[in-house]
Amino acid sequence: MSSDIYSILHAAKGALTAQQLGISVTGHNIANANTPGYSRQRLVLETEVPQSNNPGQIGRGVKAAEVKRFHDRFIGLQLNDANQALGRWEAQAEVMNKVETFFNGDQISEAMNQFWNAWDDLANNPGGQAERLVLLAKGQQLADNISRLHGNLSDIRMNDVAVVVDAAVETVNRIAGEIADLNQKILTAEAGGQNANDHRDQRDALVAEISAILDVSSFEDNGGSVALLLADGRPLVEKSLTWDLGIRKDESGLQRIIWEDPSGNELDATDEISGGRLKGLLEGRDQVSQYLANLDTFAKGLIEEINGLHRTGYGLTIDHGSGIPCTGIDFFSGDSASAMVVNEALLEDAGLIAAAADAEGVPGDNRIAVALANLRYKAVLNESTCTFGDYLNAVVSDLGSAVAQTGANEEHQSSLVSYLKTYRESVSGVSIDEEMIALVQYQHAYAASARLISTVDEMLQTLLTIL
Repeated sequence: MSSDIYSILHAAKGALTAQQLGISVTGHNIANANTPGYSRQRLVLETEVPQSNNPGQIGRGVKAAEVKRFHDRFIGLQLNDANQALGRWEAQAEVMNKVETFFNGDQISEAMNQFWNAWDDLANNPGGQAERLVLLAKGQQLADNISRLHGNLSDIRMNDVAVVVDAAVETVNRIAGEIADLNQKILTAEAGGQNANDHRDQRDALVAEISAILDVSSFEDNGGSVALLLADGRPLVEKSLTWDLGIRKDESGLQRIIWEDPSGNELDATDEISGGRLKGLLEGRDQVSQYLANLDTFAKGLIEEINGLHRTGYGLTIDHGSGIPCTGIDFFSGDSASAMVVNEALLEDAGLIAAAADAEGVPGDNRIAVALANLRYKAVLNESTCTFGDYLNAVVSDLGSAVAQTGANEEHQSSLVSYLKTYRESVSGVSIDEEMIALVQYQHAYAASARLISTVDEMLQTLLTIL
């Protein structure tokens, strides 16, 4: 009989231990209810192996089998894919919004209209000195706006994007190292029969973070280690090993993403990047390059057309060698957006500005000034299909469309990520109400187990008294 009593005592002791573990796990859930990436855990209980007896088997109580982690790997993979796309569009939108801000802020269209109007004013008074001074100011304002915009766009392309790319690559390498460390910790823990739930949450959060930066594929092996591969299959993490990414610059000074193996060999991985913030940054940088090329086309065409006409005209200043008004002088210097300035000679002597078509017509001849003013209506760019104003408006319109499309893509992807996070939370998230119910259940079971021990103690005392 005493053996039966001790069996009851053993069952009660196991029950106390199990309920205490349940309370501990529940408390861990409550403590991490607001921890990003935390997956709810639950203690799994199993009956002990029963004891054979007469007239039949008698249960020996309960045991804690494992601490289960509520996690849907498929949803996690979907969320990582969605984060890759969101990171791409967010980064691209950041770059394009900067470009649009500079285009809108430099007001090239307004400066160009004022420049054409200044030529109109000079055509109305071809001998006027005041009109020439105003024209110089408007020409310099236009050149300044164009060169400043070119400088701002170049700064985005060569500096702003470069800083963010550098930081992103450093972050990828750091996270890859942390994932490799967690792989080892998980492997060690689970080889000993433990569930490394918290380490797995930490690793999943890191994989999600790296997915937002770079498109990677993740695979878990039988030992619990996660491998990360680039789009072309090159490894980034495998068990406790990592392969670093690096930065190199090409002949134009633009960054290239380099994959480095443990032996120090380097392979260009730039074209293999198809998602994440890095992809968005590189795409944004390429789009900036296109707008720089458009701006150069605009500026070069403007310089060539204005200088071509201005060189044929005559100003007010007399050439002491020939005794006739000066001619053959460029209005603008430079041959690109970045180098565009008003000719220094004109700034020193506004009388060199040409308004007349021939020397004998000075100062009343206004034909060159009229021709220059009418350049605003001439189809010059895009194989003589559009005016300067049309070309600039088309570039700005294209930029606006690109910004709007990028913003729409970002908004759509953000909604998808929010939906997947909500779904993930429904599977893995902590409900305080549910945890409080579980806590009460464990408390009651613990109290009942303690009461059972008290009852067994009374039974033993009675037995000892009889003996």
